[in-house]
Amino acid sequence: MRLTRFKVDNEQKTRMKRGAVPSRRIRYKYLRRTRPARNLTVRQLAQSAGSYGGLAPVGTPEMIADQMEEWLYSDACDGFNIMFPWVPGGLDDFVDQVVPELQRRHLFRREYEGQTLRENLGLPRPENRFFKDVSTVARAITDD
Repeated sequence: MRLTRFKVDNEQKTRMKRGAVPSRRIRYKYLRRTRPARNLTVRQLAQSAGSYGGLAPVGTPEMIADQMEEWLYSDACDGFNIMFPWVPGGLDDFVDQVVPELQRRHLFRREYEGQTLRENLGLPRPENRFFKDVSTVARAITDD
């Protein structure tokens, strides 16, 4: 839907449709709970729907690591997608302060065994369909 026909600060009748994707269903429930039967402006809807809607741990690096550790060990999650309120400062703070605490607790790696994501996931390297053997590649490089 093109929003250019709407004035961003005029109230609009808002009809929120329930999403088929789980994350959209959660966002739909959140918006219905926080903005019940209220006509929103386009600007307000964009601010509500477009903002981050997940958990936002706040506190010392130890407190944040405590919460992440609790989620991991209670099977509340199996990993994290980290978003920062600002970059590069928020990213730097997390890397410099929280990551060392997670590493101390053996919840975050200090180094990887392999050199590629494929190696770290234990996946076999697929055959190169363009060069069936290494000697073909070596000849192609040296012939140039």
